[in-house]
Amino acid sequence: MSNKLNIALVIDNEPLYAPFIINKILNEIDKKFCIKCVIFTEGRYRNISEKQEKQEITNLYGFFKSIMLEFFYSYKTVVLNNSSNSYFFILENLNIDYKITPNINTEEIVNFIKSNDVDILFSLSHHILKKDILNAPKLVCINRHPGKLPDYAGLLPILYTMLDQKDKKSITLTQTLHIMEEKLDAGKILAEQEYIIPHHSSLFYAYNTVYQDIIRLFNIAVNNFLLDKTKEQDITKRRYYSFPNKHVCRAFRKQYKIFTWKEYFNNMGLVDKLGGGINNNISVPLDS
Repeated sequence: MSNKLNIALVIDNEPLYAPFIINKILNEIDKKFCIKCVIFTEGRYRNISEKQEKQEITNLYGFFKSIMLEFFYSYKTVVLNNSSNSYFFILENLNIDYKITPNINTEEIVNFIKSNDVDILFSLSHHILKKDILNAPKLVCINRHPGKLPDYAGLLPILYTMLDQKDKKSITLTQTLHIMEEKLDAGKILAEQEYIIPHHSSLFYAYNTVYQDIIRLFNIAVNNFLLDKTKEQDITKRRYYSFPNKHVCRAFRKQYKIFTWKEYFNNMGLVDKLGGGINNNISVPLDS
């Protein structure tokens, strides 16, 4: 009889960072944990129209780079779907159960979690988990937030962090893992890590930096939860950010690059083929 804790991973079903994270969690998760199932979320996670969403993304990345990123997504999707490295193929070979859903807050998903005897749910999805899902695991739901809490709750904390530090010689990012509650990004902190990056860094580079460390922090967060080593957030200091308006987006693009062409082609998988020898990178989701 296994004494391992069963883990459910919730992650957006997209071809850029999902394969990277799944590979890392399968290889780096603490041996006392077992990846029992994966839930892939799809579709828009904010209650806005498709037209408004496209406009906001264009505001953020700029017209030309938005088109390049859409092409990027399409290309990576085709490559992934025609590869034995597909994360679905990998999960099936490891007999890890998975579901794809446009709405995580359903009775079907609650039952899926319970039927897999899940102890801990780890969310890297942008979709909001409501009460029934939060109560489905036996122990806890843990969220990964790429910003310092309670200072940068909400959407795109890395962007707002970089903007607030635009006059500094370097940028300090913070990644936080916390217990999930119905109030977004408000639960007790289980683990946090700071990262210092050069001031000239792109948004892609910033996201790539924090993504590398996700599973190590998850291992720490679970151990801290089991030892009851948590930290309350000072809600009086809480700042919650929505998706940036066009003026904020313009200010960001004036100060920073979204990505460099070297980063773009590396993420496309073309640089290594051309003998560039660049380290593996991952990219920021279009609406993160």
